[in-house]
Amino acid sequence: MKTKKALERKILQHFMELAQLSGCTKIAEREEPDFTIEISGYAVGIELTTLYLDQPTHVPNIQQGEVFRRRICERAASLCVERRLPNLEVSVHFSLNHRAQRYDPERLAEWLAQFISEEVPPEGEWRWFGYPHTHDLRIPEQISAVSIGRFASLDRMHVSSAEAGFVPALSIADVERAIASKERRLSAYRVACPVVWLVISIDVGSRATMFSVPEGFFANRFQYQFDQVYLVSHLFGWARRLPASESPMVSDA
Repeated sequence: MKTKKALERKILQHFMELAQLSGCTKIAEREEPDFTIEISGYAVGIELTTLYLDQPTHVPNIQQGEVFRRRICERAASLCVERRLPNLEVSVHFSLNHRAQRYDPERLAEWLAQFISEEVPPEGEWRWFGYPHTHDLRIPEQISAVSIGRFASLDRMHVSSAEAGFVPALSIADVERAIASKERRLSAYRVACPVVWLVISIDVGSRATMFSVPEGFFANRFQYQFDQVYLVSHLFGWARRLPASESPMVSDA
């Protein structure tokens, strides 16, 4: 199993590729911030964070059908592990026209495991099968769609039932929440390196990190004290620097 630091290095390297950072000659692992890199002779501290969907503090009781679908997914994940498949993020969209309690759970779990094993994507890719993009005759009527993602950051096989039929839109509040969680330690980061960038990752495998970015989102300005803040989509392959609402606070160090 890959260590947390090894996964962080993968995320850092992907960010550097997407941001087209040239002249980087050295990467050093740290704790505060996560890394320091040297670009054209200048040291830059890099703090990494992943943006997750903000869940409400009160979660209602899971209905019987959802529990049943979850059990099917858990069994399918176990079968995938037995087949020694690479770690994947699989989301199963069950048909709304069929009651979950009428499914044959073992048969569906075995079908899922077989389908997943036949459709393992290359690393770094996410694929969708079924409604609304295609009509795949291999998919049984109890299931409307299956999506499969393969990412280096995944440390286990994850098969889940998609309880929501949409991907939430990224909001300014989401980004501000990620920035605020890291700015609490900014003074400690600057002790190690006066110049510090924050890299916020989305779309890194888990559905809880999946966001749709509204049109015109990057026309907004964001208040932060980091020297630069980047938003990175590892699924769609882009890195964008967030415009600052005012000049960041510069350390006297």
